[in-house]
Amino acid sequence: MTPRVEIDQKEKSARVTIAYPYLAAFPKEERDGAGRAEKKDSLKLPPAAERVDLSAKITIDLPEGDCRTLWHLTLENRTDGEIDRVCFPSVDGLWLGETWEDDVLVLPRQAGAKAVNPTKTLSAEQPMINWKWQEYVKTFNLGELTGVRDERDMYALELPYAGGASMLWMDLYDPGEGTGLYITCRNEKLIMKGLRAASFGEGYPGVGLAIVHRPCLKKGTWESGECVLAFH
Repeated sequence: MTPRVEIDQKEKSARVTIAYPYLAAFPKEERDGAGRAEKKDSLKLPPAAERVDLSAKITIDLPEGDCRTLWHLTLENRTDGEIDRVCFPSVDGLWLGETWEDDVLVLPRQAGAKAVNPTKTLSAEQPMINWKWQEYVKTFNLGELTGVRDERDMYALELPYAGGASMLWMDLYDPGEGTGLYITCRNEKLIMKGLRAASFGEGYPGVGLAIVHRPCLKKGTWESGECVLAFH
């Protein structure tokens, strides 16, 4: 729903506050037998959003003389349900420079991983190999980073920390342009979190980057802690 936005502009720093009095949920799309979203009649309006009794407040600090922007999220849950998963900060449709094709995504997947053109790589078919020992069956990707298609037809890769991700950061950069975007969470309380990188493929270019939180929040208030988006 429409937020209230306030900007506190100092001479060399600023704070942006974005407050949503309540959020909205949209019904899930109907899908065919292959898992694809059913095509809708273009003349029909999309389904109406449903109001959720959940408020959100985002603050973004731009400190003086710093390439980092500091992000905080506060949620207040007034519903009877539990909030299990939150992606914050979540930025989508990213590419650097003139084209997405020469961008590089690096993240600490176990010993470290790098994907050239992550818009394409995350949505690509990759060769896999199965490994079995006793009752354990594992599937390993022999190619680069690849995502799993979700209910929006977005290919997403999620790595829990600590688990598939040995640290809690990602970096998207363009070596030709000399520009980059770094995302992390301070996680001073050492709570289970994760990394998410996603793409719709080159038909809708750009990648999405997010920090995944697990608040397990019933009625009450939850805070994300300090997260960082830094431009370099």
